[in-house]
Amino acid sequence: MASDDRILDLIGLLIVVGLVFGVGTLIFFGGPGPADPTPSEPDANWTTERLNDTHVQMAHTGGDAVPSEDLAVSVGGEERSVPWSGEVARGDVTLLRVDSGESVTLYWTGGSGRVTLGEWTP
Repeated sequence: MASDDRILDLIGLLIVVGLVFGVGTLIFFGGPGPADPTPSEPDANWTTERLNDTHVQMAHTGGDAVPSEDLAVSVGGEERSVPWSGEVARGDVTLLRVDSGESVTLYWTGGSGRVTLGEWTP
């Protein structure tokens, strides 16, 4: 009879150890994985339209919102500060001074390097 109790105690101990191990494994491996170290380029649409001899209008016309700190603008090969602040989303418009014949390039800098989102010669 005493050996039967010891066998039941041993079985109970093995069940408890198995449950603790199983729950610990689920907690350790079931959590969220690491964040994506290289975010992907936004899927957004942009337009540029000449307003007069000295200015163009650049607009976000749809797609993903983009943090302004992840954008860069180049006019005639010269980088300028981005005229937006915060999230740039559909309907956000800005004016840029662009002389006739100069090109305008919009870059995304949120990943590893620069990606050209659009290039225009208005």
